[in-house]
Amino acid sequence: AAQSAGVGLLVHMSSVGTYAPGRHGEHVDETWARTGVPSSAYSRHKAAAETLIDDHESLLGADAVPVARMRPGFI
Repeated sequence: AAQSAGVGLLVHMSSVGTYAPGRHGEHVDETWARTGVPSSAYSRHKAAAETLIDDHESLLGADAVPVARMRPGFI
């Protein structure tokens, strides 16, 4: 819908829950796997939403609406 409407930027409210689990105390960055936590429906859904955005960006390349992904921590 954002692409069809010609918006300038799509802000996607995601979550740190989109990331795959790691070891306790392990530091990660934006390149960490975004496959979610298998036992958490919330996490799986956040990861799936980001996969849809990835697919859209891959399909349209430079013509895709830019996306800012916000991944706030747990509150």
